[in-house]
Amino acid sequence: MCMIALAFFLATISPALCANCKNVPASRNALEALHGTRCDESLSKLGLADNMYSKNSDMIEFCMTQKAFRGSGTSDSVFCACPVGYTDSLFSDSEYDQGFGTVPAESLIDMTCDVPCSEEFFKVLSNDDPSLCTCKAKAGCRFTDRTFRGIETASSDVIIVVPDDLRLDSRSVSCFETCQHGARASVSDIIICENHGEINACNSNMEKMECPAGEYLLDLKEEGKKCTTCTARCPERFGILSACDQWSDLQCEMCENSEYVSELDGRCASCDIDQVYDHHTKRCVRAQRNIHDENREGCEEGEIYVEHLPHEDKCRACPINTRRFENMCISCRENEYSARVGSTECKECQPSHVRGHGEVFCTQCSEGYERLQAGEKCTKCTPAQFRKTNMPACEECKLGYMANEQGNGCLPGKSRDICPADFYFSDAECRPCFQNKTRCPAGMSWKCHECVLEPRLAKSCHQVFDTWPETGAQVDAESIQKYSNMLLQSGGGCYGKVTKEVSETALLFTLNAEYLTDGRARCGVCCSEGYEFFKAVESSLYACLNHAHPQTHHLLPDHFYEADA
Repeated sequence: MCMIALAFFLATISPALCANCKNVPASRNALEALHGTRCDESLSKLGLADNMYSKNSDMIEFCMTQKAFRGSGTSDSVFCACPVGYTDSLFSDSEYDQGFGTVPAESLIDMTCDVPCSEEFFKVLSNDDPSLCTCKAKAGCRFTDRTFRGIETASSDVIIVVPDDLRLDSRSVSCFETCQHGARASVSDIIICENHGEINACNSNMEKMECPAGEYLLDLKEEGKKCTTCTARCPERFGILSACDQWSDLQCEMCENSEYVSELDGRCASCDIDQVYDHHTKRCVRAQRNIHDENREGCEEGEIYVEHLPHEDKCRACPINTRRFENMCISCRENEYSARVGSTECKECQPSHVRGHGEVFCTQCSEGYERLQAGEKCTKCTPAQFRKTNMPACEECKLGYMANEQGNGCLPGKSRDICPADFYFSDAECRPCFQNKTRCPAGMSWKCHECVLEPRLAKSCHQVFDTWPETGAQVDAESIQKYSNMLLQSGGGCYGKVTKEVSETALLFTLNAEYLTDGRARCGVCCSEGYEFFKAVESSLYACLNHAHPQTHHLLPDHFYEADA
């Protein structure tokens, strides 16, 4: 009678197995809040029994898994758990209500885990209080803490999906990756990104964050990033240090007494060393000096003595992009400059800037290119690097990302192979491998973050065949060509030909049992010269036919040679 009542109770509440949880952006504050809320504290605040919580229940192996591995005949005991929402009468009285415990190994074969948990367990599962959203029903009849991505992985482009169903764990949705690969993204992920806060499948696109001409991207921290109008001009007697671009505002510097603001480019420009700038006439004027032939030592640094000058002052300053050497002005080398007249040395252009012979200024390398110190020219960043305007050098994209086509930003990598050793690809990032908490099924082993089929099962495409159905002779490449007019792609004879996966063809019945279960890369075949694939009517498998030559039928059923009309 109690079981009938409990079954009625479960049927009544099952449609409402949900807390009132909300998805949140993966900001540092949100992740700290999620990690700072414990499930046992939430259960206690709601007056629910403390024994409904088990900290390590997510590390307990399931009894059904142990049953498959161990079977009967062993004498040791096993600590295991039933699936969520169930317990088993083989547990002791003290363990029965929690749905996990220790049972003799020989009793595993009798375990069914078909007894529903207590009514109290399902009341917690159906409670809509949002404080329970950090709880997860994991093993048997107990709750533990939900797992969330690490605080150090906070990202403005990621949404933490917190399911209402406490039987499900949280997951992360990269809105940036969802936008870039919308054709492969699930509809639910696109909706999550479009409808949650300011993060959506469009404005998370890096290119959409670029500002129009005359504006730059201003980071207001708390308020986020927004495009802001550039400062129009520098104050009086200030020259342009760097022009406004999409990443930074106009930068100005105060000109020195011997400098003026150039009408050509708005930057500070210097008068000759023997001149000063007259702010009234707004031009450079000669300073009053008397340098005679017999007094050439009176020339200052950066000046040379010029005998044929018609006036008394026979010193002249070396022009920009030259330097004084003895009594000569010599040109600066490529990628070097002297910004002021009367220089005694040439300086190297800033990183990722170049200057060729005859060019006045050092110019910046194009985005996606850099010039390293002492380098001769701009070179392209590596595929895993990027450089934007005003960046001194190429920088590495974060793990899992590759440079975009322009080389001025990073996009999620298109291949999982970009991750280094001991990392795996998830959420558009390379994440470190970890140790498994449960045993892998038979024939599989743990690799980085998942169970994979053991490589010992994999064979080459020449080893996947068994025997011919009627003769019992071993199938090999020679007999395949002789009796089915097919060639193995691995043998190199299929270049430029139509190929089919071997299990799609009449050779299916010659494959050994391991071929379809060992996870190898598939083996391909093509037709011999003069033959072509035809699809059989009954089996839908392909055979290689040439109706001008009769086919030998004794090795394969006749219907394989009956092509569709």
